Amino acid sequence: MHVPRSILRAGYFSQVKRTCDDVPMAFCSQAQLKGRSTMIKPRAYALLGVFFLYACASTPREEDVPEKFTPADLMLRAQESYDAGNITWARFYYQTVLDRFPNNESAVISAEFELAHILVKQKSWQDAYNRLMYILKKYEAAGSARLPPAYYKLTLIDLSRVKPHLNLETANTKATEYQKNYQEELKQRQELRQKLLQERTQKMLEALHQEETPEQDARDTAKKKTDQEEHTMRKANAPKTKASGEAPTP
Repeated sequence: MHVPRSILRAGYFSQVKRTCDDVPMAFCSQAQLKGRSTMIKPRAYALLGVFFLYACASTPREEDVPEKFTPADLMLRAQESYDAGNITWARFYYQTVLDRFPNNESAVISAEFELAHILVKQKSWQDAYNRLMYILKKYEAAGSARLPPAYYKLTLIDLSRVKPHLNLETANTKATEYQKNYQEELKQRQELRQKLLQERTQKMLEALHQEETPEQDARDTAKKKTDQEEHTMRKANAPKTKASGEAPTP
């Protein structure tokens, strides 16, 4: 029986309580895996519905994803997309995690690995190697203790699958160049996202202003009418001045 990857994948993103937490399938016992089997059937129906949804869906757009979505929401949808066979949507949701939560180290490393793992499955060896080495560098850097340990093991496993297909000297040169360009790409994507957020906020403010305009116009008209009435009353009640040359009243 095929078990969906989203059930077997280690990490804190799953919304389902598991009997074998935060470790890859290879490190789970048969008894622990058996505890997961009861979740497969309901999830299969859910994935079937997702498959038909994607069959009719258009190309995903970042602005169509609600801002309230958390990393867990995005990761779950990415995993469901992958299990339903829609790689485009899966990669889109993983990339959205990177774009929206660049400071969430656990979310970033998880999304980075999943994107690399998709490339391994597609046998895009050099592209997969580039991403995997990028992840490995993160684990070798200072402060890596904050990163999920499971993805370090998974990265090494995938690297062992990729390396036999490459000339490592050439692959390492390309990976180094990739890491340099990738950092610049991430920076540009962050700047673009900030610009989109500003435009979205501006549109919301303009829409709010348009809703308030009729009421404001009505208030302005009423105030103008009141001012005119008060001016007319003051003019009518003002004392009349004597004609020129007429003696004042004693």
